[in-house]
Amino acid sequence: MFFLPVVLLLTRTVNAFQPCSIFGPGFPAPHNLSVSPIFKSASDNFTSLIKSVISSRKSRYGQFDSNTTTFSLQVFSTSTDTPLYEFHHTAPGLEYSGTGVREVDSDSIYRIGSVTKLLTVYSFLNAAGDANFHYPVTRWVPELRAAASSNNSTKYPVEYVAWDDVTLGQLAAQMAGIGRDGSLQGEITQETLNWTGYGFPLLESSSIPTCAAVTLCNRTEFFAIFTGRPPVYLPSTTPVYSNVAFQILAYALEEIVGQAFPEIIEQTMRKDLGLMRTALSIPTNDTFTANGVIPLGLANSRWAFDGGDENPAILRSTLLPPELTLRWMKPVGARTADPNLLAGAGFEILTFTDPSTKQITDLYTKSDNLGIYSSLLILSPDYDFGFTIMAAGLNNLDTAQAVGQLLVDQFVPAVVNAARAEADSNYAGTYISSNRALNSSIRLSTIPSQLGLSISSWISNGTDMLAVSAELVLRSPGSPVNVTLYPSNLKSQASDGGYKREFRAIFEDPTVENPGGLFTNKCQSWVFMEEIVYGRLALDEFVFTVEKGGSAKSLVSSALREVLSRQ
Repeated sequence: MFFLPVVLLLTRTVNAFQPCSIFGPGFPAPHNLSVSPIFKSASDNFTSLIKSVISSRKSRYGQFDSNTTTFSLQVFSTSTDTPLYEFHHTAPGLEYSGTGVREVDSDSIYRIGSVTKLLTVYSFLNAAGDANFHYPVTRWVPELRAAASSNNSTKYPVEYVAWDDVTLGQLAAQMAGIGRDGSLQGEITQETLNWTGYGFPLLESSSIPTCAAVTLCNRTEFFAIFTGRPPVYLPSTTPVYSNVAFQILAYALEEIVGQAFPEIIEQTMRKDLGLMRTALSIPTNDTFTANGVIPLGLANSRWAFDGGDENPAILRSTLLPPELTLRWMKPVGARTADPNLLAGAGFEILTFTDPSTKQITDLYTKSDNLGIYSSLLILSPDYDFGFTIMAAGLNNLDTAQAVGQLLVDQFVPAVVNAARAEADSNYAGTYISSNRALNSSIRLSTIPSQLGLSISSWISNGTDMLAVSAELVLRSPGSPVNVTLYPSNLKSQASDGGYKREFRAIFEDPTVENPGGLFTNKCQSWVFMEEIVYGRLALDEFVFTVEKGGSAKSLVSSALREVLSRQ
């Protein structure tokens, strides 16, 4: 935490220079990827790459099973209704499968497993918002309220889950500290093996779940079994992957909205979003099976695997307000042992570092492996695009992960470069005051391998504002100064279809050397924003007026209060 006296004592003269952008996008999200030559080149390169990987059966990330594993992938953007790019590979053996498709395409249906967790949270937010995320689960699930009342978790925290301390938000974010599965998966007593031969003791019959092996556990049986399980950690300690958490979350949602979970999913997925080929349970419609990717037949492929009440965690297959979407996706996720992985509410958040710009981009992902099926969803909120990968076959997980990594390596830098090109077209140039007597202007450009809009000249009423910035912001009169504008997500729509868009400036001295280190390597642009204010308006705020087609026609440096028109 930063305290005011500490902030006031910080001086930039001791900060080592490094390109230090604001965390987030370096440019506005691109809206013309479908006609972008940069994106087209990336697509062509990826096609050549993936065909080579399929042929050689190896990639830079290891062996690649294209012989027994079928997969489909798509690249999409929020600015188009159709995929920007797709590729489908049919493994040779699929044509001999007794059921389902013989060749995969965009209409093929895969099982998606734990991607359901994401859909569960999405449906929860759509139906009930996030106001209840801070309440304990015992408020909505009577079985857990009873368990909390009868089990003294305060006195016996090792033996009993403190259900009164577990919130709905912690369930969604994998921070409840509870076990992974119920009796449906993970409970090895359900397998017909002599476990005493493996070193396990003989169990009393009362310790063995009576459901899941032959019949699915109903709600009463599930809670009778799971409330007898000890916790893994105290709530809010560390991420612990739990399928059960989402089953419980679904029970809570049913209580909150007074509707069965299958009906809620039906409303969100099919009626609201139009996803007509998304099903919660085993589809009885022959169209599903006819279009299904089922390499080893219905039973061996686990196509017909049903999770009963555990389906919220293992399901097959524009509604949320923007502020709710931000609250869902942007809070800091809980750290895991992998420094590049955070656990979010339904997401695993992975950090991608662009090898050229060194920009950090958070990728919101959800993956699963269920039998011979794997799925991977990757979203980039910063640039409004993403990927889906679905695989079916003997080595489905390794294949899906390798394809996902190859997609990220190829397309994330390409989309950033396409965004740079659009920003150059839409924002770069010279802006001049209509009152030429004032002698006010600003010149903006983009720089290859750098983020943001760079200011190369900035004059206000005949005064060099770059020199003023060195004195006021850097506190180093006469020093060179780099001023770069980065987009915020603040936009005001106009009646003519245009809008106003805010950018924020970062001021840096490029001559200051970077000593490195944890405390001396200070990339602190976020600390010094709005540091210089003139009449309640910050020197680092710039607002563009943008036409309906996306091209800027003017800008205002808010503190200087002068409209500059783009030439």
